[in-house]
Amino acid sequence: MQIAMHVKKRMCFLTFLLLCSIPSTAAIQLRPSLTKLTAKDSLCPVWIIFTDKNKMSPAWIPSPRSIDRRKRAGMTGQMDFDQSVATQYIDSITALGGKKRHVFKWANAVSFNFPSRQLPLVAGCSFVKDVLFVRSAANHGPAVKNRTLKKQGAVGDTSFYGGSFQQLSMMGIPGVQAYLSKTKTTNPGAGVLIGIFDSGFRFNQGCLQRFNSERKLIAQYDFIDNDSTVSDPDSVANNPSSEYYQNDDHGTKTLSLIAGYDPTRFIGVAWDASFILARTENTKAIPTGEIELHQEEDNWASAVVWAESLGVDIVSSSLGYRDGFTPPDTDYTYRDMNGVTTIISKAAAVAARLGVVIVNAMGNDGPAAGSLSAPADVADVVSVGAIDVLDSIAFFSSRGPTSDERIKPDCVAMGVDVAVPLVYGGTDQNSYTLGSGTSFSTPLVAGVCALIAQTHPLYSGALIRSSLYSACTFIPGQTKQNNSYGRGIPDARIACLPGNLPASQFVLFPNILHIKNHDSQLTIEFTSSPDNPRQYSQLFSAVIYSIDGALIWSVSQYLAENQPVALKWPAPGSHIAPGVYFFTIKYAGKTYKEKFFVVL
Repeated sequence: MQIAMHVKKRMCFLTFLLLCSIPSTAAIQLRPSLTKLTAKDSLCPVWIIFTDKNKMSPAWIPSPRSIDRRKRAGMTGQMDFDQSVATQYIDSITALGGKKRHVFKWANAVSFNFPSRQLPLVAGCSFVKDVLFVRSAANHGPAVKNRTLKKQGAVGDTSFYGGSFQQLSMMGIPGVQAYLSKTKTTNPGAGVLIGIFDSGFRFNQGCLQRFNSERKLIAQYDFIDNDSTVSDPDSVANNPSSEYYQNDDHGTKTLSLIAGYDPTRFIGVAWDASFILARTENTKAIPTGEIELHQEEDNWASAVVWAESLGVDIVSSSLGYRDGFTPPDTDYTYRDMNGVTTIISKAAAVAARLGVVIVNAMGNDGPAAGSLSAPADVADVVSVGAIDVLDSIAFFSSRGPTSDERIKPDCVAMGVDVAVPLVYGGTDQNSYTLGSGTSFSTPLVAGVCALIAQTHPLYSGALIRSSLYSACTFIPGQTKQNNSYGRGIPDARIACLPGNLPASQFVLFPNILHIKNHDSQLTIEFTSSPDNPRQYSQLFSAVIYSIDGALIWSVSQYLAENQPVALKWPAPGSHIAPGVYFFTIKYAGKTYKEKFFVVL
């Protein structure tokens, strides 16, 4: 056995020598921040991105649920990002002194804790494409107001919701929940699988009793300790002097905003959904009583690959990566907030391509322009800002645009004085308090996405996002999509309630009409559906209203089955005032509504 081990180690060493024996001109250049470290004896977390993958090894086979979701997104067959990272590359870096943290196969990357003096050797390997710091997250948030909420029915009745009524009613959620309960005899979120990435979760809150009894936790994993439980032991939870005391407070609150069920006290958006929970944030208390966060983006990247493979439909993440505390790491810059640069943004973008709806907090670093964090900068990530009960943008809510001048956030929800469980310090497990932050507006929007997925089970992730955006309404005084409110507040009733035509039958573009371009026109394409064949043609009508309800334009005609129609509006040279407009199609007893904007 000892001889065999000796031979194995020698073979690994010889493999390493062969892989790293290249001309010096082929070596990559280390970034200045990494180069400075090579003169010191330090251990730093780095991403090592490889040039190619091991094509000989079989690709990972995702779960049947994941395959079905990918099909709805138009992604089928074996894909390169499912291919494993080459083990011989990992072994070679390990032989240089690196300790593997996480493998991120989608980007062909592995994170290591690595001796800084050895970094030039890594840069000289022919199979290494790039070396980057693993970034730390600074997720500053407004303080929770420790004020116990009083007990306030049936589903849809105001008293049923207790202190959570305001945050849900702002998005029309009680109406959808009542419809599902009374008409569909099902509960909100049933059949939907939601992933939540946070700092840990406790399950002893009163509003999570149903979550426990109905076994709604499908899978859990701690990507910090690399074990299969996301809850802290009682030795931590009951010990205020522990450096990880209250580590799981934040995650319990974000989970409860979706999964909570405590009638007359507190109700979540989609309490009958199933959940995948990942501990990706590493929080640690310091003597001042503040919290220094050391969340690493490699935890997040690994978690999203894992969750996607299990078939997750929606991921709610209240994390942002831009400013960090871990010296000598350097922060991401605003230039990097373009949706394609950071590792976490790359991970989120791939997940969205595979049909996962990623809902992410904008961050709490506002109100400066461009204060958003990754992955909220990704085009296909639903980025959520925070407003108060009066629909005013929260001062702390991070703003867009992205560095490539795209508007962010995508929408907003209540994030000031949101009702949440009082995880620590309450008189019992049914105590509730108020909290603020985009961390809390984000799961509310993720819950609405779950309701859309439930009521439209054949929708792809892209159609779920489109339905969410189409159901947004501007707040009073807002005249166009902007970098504070995005498209405004989603209305779950518009997105979920019946009577709408399938989105696949109807296309309206562009969503924003620029009237400075005199040739710019709105294009409407519609095809009558063969799903409801009729003996005679049916009346098709299209109408455009202004935000104040004034009729702007209308057209009607009879359509036979499968007959397409294409319309243009307005005529070139027509004078159209800037503002919000609503487009409505009626056909065969069904209605489709869409909102669009006219801007200068």
